[in-house]
Amino acid sequence: MRVSPIGRDDAAAEGGAPVRRVDFFVSYEETDRSWAEWIAWQLESAGHAVVLQAWDFAAGANYVHETHRAAMDAARTVAVLSAAYLTSAYAEVEWQAAWAADPSGVERRLVLARVEDCPRPGLLGQRVGVDLFGLDERAARERLLAAASGERRKPDQPPPFPPRPRAAEEDSPRFPGVSVQESAQMSAQVSAQAGSLWQPGRSPFPGLVAFDASRAAVFEGRDGDTRRLVERLTGPAGEDGLLVVVGPSGCGKSSLVAAGLGPVLAADPDWLVVAPVVPGGRPLAALAAVLAEAGRGQGLDWSAERLAARLGEPDAVVEAAGELVRAAGATRLLLVVDQAEELLARAGPPVRAQFFALLAAASGGGLVRVVATLRSEYLDRLIEQTAPVGLRVRPEALYPLERDLLPLVIAGPARSAGLRIEDELVARMVADTGDGQGLPLLAYTLARLHSQVRLAGTDVLSLALYEATGGVRGALVDHADAALSEARTSTGRGAEQVLADLLHLVSVDGQGEPVRRRVPLDDLPGVVRAGLVPFVTRRLLTVGATDGGPVTVEVAHERLLAVWPPLNAAIRQASDRLRQRAQAESAAAEWDRQGRRARWLWNLSLVNATLTVVGVEGLTSAARAFLLAGRRRGRRRLGGAFAVLIVLSLVATSLGIVALVQGRTAEDRRRVAMVDRLLTLADTSREGDPTAALRFGVAAGVLAPDEGTTARIRGSLLDTLVDLPALPTSLAGREDSGQTAAAGPNGPLVTGDGTERSQDTSDQGQAYQIGDPLTGHVRSVGSAAFGPGGLLATGSDDDTARLWDVSDPLQAHPLGRPLTGHQNGVNAVAFGPDGLLATGGGDGTVRLWDTSDREQAYQIGDPLIGHIRSVGSVAFGPGGLLATGSDDGTVRLWDVSDPLQAHQPGRPLTGHEKSVDAVAFGPDGLLATGGNDGTVRLWDVSDPLQAHQLGQPLTGHESRVFAVAFGPGGLLATGSGDNTAQLWDVSDPLQARQLGQPLTGHENSVVEVAFGPDGLLATGSVDGTVRLWDTSDRENVRRIGQPLASRESPGQAVYAVAFRPDGLLATAGRDSMVRVWDVGRLKWLRAHAFEVACRLAGRGLTEAEWRQFVSGTGTDPYRDSCGDRRPTD
Repeated sequence: MRVSPIGRDDAAAEGGAPVRRVDFFVSYEETDRSWAEWIAWQLESAGHAVVLQAWDFAAGANYVHETHRAAMDAARTVAVLSAAYLTSAYAEVEWQAAWAADPSGVERRLVLARVEDCPRPGLLGQRVGVDLFGLDERAARERLLAAASGERRKPDQPPPFPPRPRAAEEDSPRFPGVSVQESAQMSAQVSAQAGSLWQPGRSPFPGLVAFDASRAAVFEGRDGDTRRLVERLTGPAGEDGLLVVVGPSGCGKSSLVAAGLGPVLAADPDWLVVAPVVPGGRPLAALAAVLAEAGRGQGLDWSAERLAARLGEPDAVVEAAGELVRAAGATRLLLVVDQAEELLARAGPPVRAQFFALLAAASGGGLVRVVATLRSEYLDRLIEQTAPVGLRVRPEALYPLERDLLPLVIAGPARSAGLRIEDELVARMVADTGDGQGLPLLAYTLARLHSQVRLAGTDVLSLALYEATGGVRGALVDHADAALSEARTSTGRGAEQVLADLLHLVSVDGQGEPVRRRVPLDDLPGVVRAGLVPFVTRRLLTVGATDGGPVTVEVAHERLLAVWPPLNAAIRQASDRLRQRAQAESAAAEWDRQGRRARWLWNLSLVNATLTVVGVEGLTSAARAFLLAGRRRGRRRLGGAFAVLIVLSLVATSLGIVALVQGRTAEDRRRVAMVDRLLTLADTSREGDPTAALRFGVAAGVLAPDEGTTARIRGSLLDTLVDLPALPTSLAGREDSGQTAAAGPNGPLVTGDGTERSQDTSDQGQAYQIGDPLTGHVRSVGSAAFGPGGLLATGSDDDTARLWDVSDPLQAHPLGRPLTGHQNGVNAVAFGPDGLLATGGGDGTVRLWDTSDREQAYQIGDPLIGHIRSVGSVAFGPGGLLATGSDDGTVRLWDVSDPLQAHQPGRPLTGHEKSVDAVAFGPDGLLATGGNDGTVRLWDVSDPLQAHQLGQPLTGHESRVFAVAFGPGGLLATGSGDNTAQLWDVSDPLQARQLGQPLTGHENSVVEVAFGPDGLLATGSVDGTVRLWDTSDRENVRRIGQPLASRESPGQAVYAVAFRPDGLLATAGRDSMVRVWDVGRLKWLRAHAFEVACRLAGRGLTEAEWRQFVSGTGTDPYRDSCGDRRPTD
């Protein structure tokens, strides 16, 4: 583990080159490199020092280290914000580092520069950003520099302006937007378009996404349909119920409502129009998010969470709508439910019924008008399911656009945006489109043409350019094929794997038809997110976020599912799996809505069948938790059925012995009281007459009624024995079984191959060091861990980890070369299954190593990136799970079951107020963490996607918690900067409690704890000692043996303590050396404490002493308390 700053070598470079001042680190996704270079150039031309990956990361340099150093050294980070940037896991780490360094924003460490219209979700939404898109270069430069105020590979010549080839006379980077001349030309053309205004440089064609209110000025061809909807909503009678715009997929339903109906009503001061609600599987939460955002816009203090709870009652939506329209000074509210088929495909029946009842209440009083868009094949099902709650469905059919309107749809938006379009192109596109059902493909092709026009530096949409893009039918397929190829290249994965990644975004409805599936990005592994970036960049996928909600990604339009052959084939092949996944997610949503009560869980056979087909990886976090909970419940019930049979068969026998048990209870209590009296006598005589203390202890042993009492007596004997001189050699070697490298209290040392080696027998009551210290590290060793077959790994401040062969401790030796790659020290090491080694470093990364060939261990895959500061602890859990703790105050979980595809299955665990210094796994997915805030926290990580804290933090230490370790039977040990260790009972994590008194004796911080066989506990301290403790009596833990200390460098801090399963102990610390200890003698001493006490005392109590101290009335007849326990020479 990493112990800082107590007693640790200073890792700062001495006498090195001065650190270059850095004002800005420009963080960007590769697809936005042109923007990043333009931004960097403008900042440097204004006198700022900038670090840019494209210019500053030298060939051969460690990318992760350089990025980490740049983010840490720079005074500020500029995040070049785009949809692709939001999708990138690497970019997320970079901006989070700046955010964590200045969470309040006082120092303005994080500057957001949006280069396209994209959301700023979550924490990013708390920062005031700057938009650079849609401006001419001069305006963008002024805006950037205003926001910035408050050996390199930089090219000799300025980079070209990306949208067109660089002219030879250019002497500065071109602005990746619209030039002043282009802006002026476009503005003049726009002014000529009947007074309509359009943002220069912005595409008037939305591509695969629907038109929204911001594109109302260029929404053409649906004037009649818009008027008809307005009339139905604003007529004298108005229409209550649910007005449903019904039509086939791709006919423009969402566009009509958002860019046609909405803006018209919004222009009327009597109407308040809020953003469309896309219901998904949680419609109530989606509605609450939309209304909360609208409420805050009107000055209401609404949060989505509070509003969602409030909307549980149908009448509450009318009350909320009333507050909203009054705050806006309006009289009516338009509520739009877009893509209402999601309700029928993704939400469970009770969820749908509740939402429909809410809409019925909202639309019945005249204050709220509700409009929905729906694919026509869902209309019958909608009518059937709304009727029981009294919600009347009023359809409004929307037919595919008539062919004679297609020229207007093509040419109108182009001219409104200041573009010229050839008549030949319009005619050709009308012919290729065929009918209005091809509108999504038409809009996508026009959007691509607009991009090509800007790249070519012209304003003419030409037939030649159209043919070059592949036409209406080929454009989408070619573009998707290109994205697939780019994803394969960037991730190194095959086409089938990338297509499988895309299936995370696809579901099937009850009729087996494919539909889009909106997924939070945090639910997707990092490698999947990386494969989606090219599709986001090419606008085939869209990234969004509701107010206060997570960043989500989805397919831009369902036409992609049908017209792109590779994806369509993958969907058909996986249709059964997608269907079962959809059913599980629907059931999980209902289980969650019902408070996760057991009665809503599936039975074990259905759970197992679903997991067999679907697997765990493709599930949402809620569905995964639902199925795993069902499996646990099913297994418990199955086991309970057998238990009932056993219990019934024993009832008669149990009834027969109840009287006997009750009769013995009083006797047991009397004997326990006598034991307590004898132990008190032992305590009072220990210092002055240890022989008497031993005799009182062994006398108590013959009276003990149960093993718990015997354990307390054994502890008392050990308290007396621990300070006695060395035990006589005549006690040695009596019954020990000869464990590997840890034999009996003297005699030959038996190694793993059966070879006997001599050992030190000078002190038969103490642990002893085996052989000479292991040398090789050149700075402090802060971590150690045993692996399979006598393998030992250590991590050091010298930036290396090392492997050692200690199968024969007397011949321990290093294996292979040091493992290198980390910077700023290797703080933590841990072994997982099959010899997989994990290391955590001061550079904030975690690395995985294959040690199957001990002499040629090598790193597997890229470093695991997520933490933004030093990683101080790592631990393996069940099922390929790895936990890491960091100075950034978070714990991250990683799925390393496939080390080459390691990823984070969920969000970081937060709660510690400062660094997380220790992590350890216990049974059944229980995780314990200790931190610089002085607390210990317990987490349920059995479902990594739904990991959560259990109970309240454990408090009791008065300083930083450096170490945690699980022992047998729900025992947890912790070590702290308050110089103590502490034991806790966490068998019930929700009712965890402190056991006994703190373990004292160390004179400085306890920075490491480890459990060995049979509950033997070792504690390592900065005072230079390791102490061993007997925890068999948890309430009265006893120190056993003398403290272990280095002969070569006494007083040097001990940072690492690790037990091998057979009891061999390894320690390491500040002096850079590793030591191996045999503690088998202590284990033997614990097992034979009564025999040793009798040998040293010479005898037990005499009959006279027995009558005096035990039984003067004859209730306990005299017993020779040593008897055959008395060893002979």
